[in-house]
Amino acid sequence: MSSARLVQIHDNCQSACVHRKSWRCLGARSRDRAFAGSVVAQDVDATTPDDEWVNAIRAGTKSRGSFEDVAPLAEAVALAGIALRVPYKRLLWDAQQMAFTNSPEANTYVRRTQYRQGWDAIIG
Repeated sequence: MSSARLVQIHDNCQSACVHRKSWRCLGARSRDRAFAGSVVAQDVDATTPDDEWVNAIRAGTKSRGSFEDVAPLAEAVALAGIALRVPYKRLLWDAQQMAFTNSPEANTYVRRTQYRQGWDAIIG
């Protein structure tokens, strides 16, 4: 006979019952001993994003938040915003041309032709 056990955790999470030949309720200490080592906790990276960015600069490497890595995500979010403005139409995106191949209306949202006053000098 195997030593496999069935475990039942009560709703109040104050006790657990283990079944081998009969149900046996465990108190807090015996419950901890029964479950010791059954779940391996994964290591957690406690490095903050700011520290990770500074460490990448110091080491001369890319950070995990590199613009090169997140550019496809940013593009997808921008395209989702455009898709919401052109509802009920399947849009085909050409990433090389940075344009929709089947919707001139959607292409009007890809680039601005006019900027608000004051931005012309900055954007050029």
